Amino acid sequence: MNIPVVKRCPRCKNEFLCHHENIALCECSKIKLTAAEREKISRLFSGCLCIKCLQELKTEIQKSY
Repeated sequence: MNIPVVKRCPRCKNEFLCHHENIALCECSKIKLTAAEREKISRLFSGCLCIKCLQELKTEIQKSY
């Protein structure tokens, strides 16, 4: 059974639901990050981030190339 967990985004501090037991149900599975993007984000933040922040960080990283 997949019971979502309420988490707080370490970047924006907003709460969101994390489906860590079934990642396919989690919003974060909707954004495709390259290995380099994942590495850079993981150096900045630990734990899960909300989808809004993941999208913003992906855009920021792409602009820096």
